[in-house]
Amino acid sequence: MIVERSIWVVGDIHGMLDPLVALLNTIRSIEYGQQRQVLIVFLGDYIDHGPCSREVIDALLDLRREFSAVFLAGNHEDMMLEFLDPEPGLEDYGQSWFDKNGGQATVCSFLNNRQALSQLWMRSQGHPSFTAADLRLEPEHRAFLDALAYAHVEQLPLPGRGLTLAFSHASLYRRSDCRLQPRDDDPEIPITEQLSVRTRRDFRALMFKYPMWLDNFHIWNRELPRQRFGDFILVHGHTPTPIINTIHPGALPTYEPASGLPLVIFPEGRTVTPRLTEGMVRYDAALSEVVAINIDTGSVYGTALTALNFSSRRLQEEACVEAVQVHPGWVQRDFGACNRFRLQFSRI
Repeated sequence: MIVERSIWVVGDIHGMLDPLVALLNTIRSIEYGQQRQVLIVFLGDYIDHGPCSREVIDALLDLRREFSAVFLAGNHEDMMLEFLDPEPGLEDYGQSWFDKNGGQATVCSFLNNRQALSQLWMRSQGHPSFTAADLRLEPEHRAFLDALAYAHVEQLPLPGRGLTLAFSHASLYRRSDCRLQPRDDDPEIPITEQLSVRTRRDFRALMFKYPMWLDNFHIWNRELPRQRFGDFILVHGHTPTPIINTIHPGALPTYEPASGLPLVIFPEGRTVTPRLTEGMVRYDAALSEVVAINIDTGSVYGTALTALNFSSRRLQEEACVEAVQVHPGWVQRDFGACNRFRLQFSRI
């Protein structure tokens, strides 16, 4: 008997606890009683900007008692770790987390006490500035951060051939895709080498092996890939789709950022316009043509927290990927409210 595989992928959370809890409860209700092999992949950026970074991590730690899960590092966790444990040459990188990237909101979540707040907000004489030594994490929180992966690959069994899914926080780097910050001396990094990065130590080794602008690496990269990276579909987050036209003006004429839909990228020159019907988003293209799917639909911007479900049975029978979205405003009005729909392709 072939067991159906169910792979969920969850986008950027950014300290937004209520949408996360509603999303996880929806996943629980969908999977309850199903005889499926379930894996949940989280794409990183659990912390910063939103008010509940600690509570988000606690919810993820609890989830491990129910489901198999893979937790990827986002650029925000990577910066936080650099703040806590700076490496030579990267001190400014860690400090930028605290000063400019939402780190102070995360500190407030982890250290909810008056002394910490006085060091954060009261800069007069007699109130020393906040340092890494002041951010004392519980052992389980630090262990969670230290164990984050920097890429992951899964295979879904399908008749005749499998479907390979690759996961990273941001888009994989490829020199030919670089339009935002192109440099003649930027190196090429083999895609297989990026996907083989598992630990923070591996990622630092990659950075020093291929020195270039930090934002090129696959926890920061906001470039739009022009062609497939290999015989797999990349699923990532990081680049908020509500502001995608600000980052790439005019580059995505068939995508409407206000729709809140996942951003499905096809090869350059292949125009595929999604057609929306009730409960379905249709693409007149094969799933095997898809280059990447960006599911950072801007929960922290008030748009939606998105999860995709890749079911081996549904892909085989319908060439469909299920999507579940929780909208922050809906959660406040009706806890647990969410939107479910499917991404329908012409074939696998």
